[in-house]
Order: sequence, then C-alpha cells, then structure tokens
Amino acid sequence: MAKIRNVRARRGAAAVEFAFMVPIMLIVSFAIMEYCRYLMLLNLANNACRNGARYASVNTANGTPPPSGPGTVTTANIQARVTADMCGQQKALTGSGSFPPPLVYRANPATGAPATDATGPNWYAASYGEPIAVQINGQYKPIFGGAINFAMPPTFTVTVMVNSEGN
Repeated sequence: MAKIRNVRARRGAAAVEFAFMVPIMLIVSFAIMEYCRYLMLLNLANNACRNGARYASVNTANGTPPPSGPGTVTTANIQARVTADMCGQQKALTGSGSFPPPLVYRANPATGAPATDATGPNWYAASYGEPIAVQINGQYKPIFGGAINFAMPPTFTVTVMVNSEGN
C-alpha cells in the first residue's frame, strides 16, 4: 500500500519538470544556432574578402588609374565580386539599413589602415609587393533577435590584405 501512495504523489512531477526545462533548452538551442550562424557568416565574409583582394592584386596598374572600357577592373567590379561571393548572406549584415559596400584600398603594411603617404589609398596605385586590402564592415543582424535580444548587436569587420602583383 505504501508503494502505491508514493506513485500517486509523483504522478505530475514529470510534466512539471518538462514545463520548466523546455523553455531553457529552446533558448540554449537558439543561442547555439545563432552563434553557429555568426561563425558561418564570418567565414563567408573572410573568403569573399580574400577573393576580392586577390582579384584586385592581379589587376593593379602600377600607379595609373584603370582605363575605361570593357575588361577594365574598377573598384565597383571588386565590390560586386565580393558581394556576389557573400552568396546572398550579406543581408545578415546591416550598415544603415542595407549591406555597406566593401572597402578596397592600398593599405599601410604595419596597421592595415588605408595608406596616407603621397601615393594615396587608391588600390590601383599599389606597386609590386605593396598590400591591397578589402574590408567588410557592418553590424550582425540575428535571426532570433526577439528571442535572444542583443543589447548591442556585435559589429562585424573583416579585413584581408594581399600583396599587389603589379602587372
């Protein structure tokens, strides 16, 4: 008789424990998915910047602006290539409501910032061996923004520098 009484006292315990644990497990699961998405976007942006920087490095003109006409590589071409390499995921980054265009510039090799010497920061002015940088800036926009509310969404900056091949 004592055994039956003990079972009856615990009859709803599993349902109560389940009700307490499900919200916690859902929040943890969504947080893990959001973090994985952030890392995927970081990797995707890094690859897109690397491809854009490589494209710029093989199309430098040793200090002369690119000529106009078909087959000419311009800053807009490099930005379009980087945006295309983002595979539509650039919507997860916001600047002022939309994906900010990638920056392409001749970089200071020590800091990675745009060059400030007499030649200027134009990427096409990089001579052989000088670094060219492609940079993506934005603010990460989470999918589950309401459920996992970031007080301040993380800023997102990816910079890749490669040396010019000065053709």
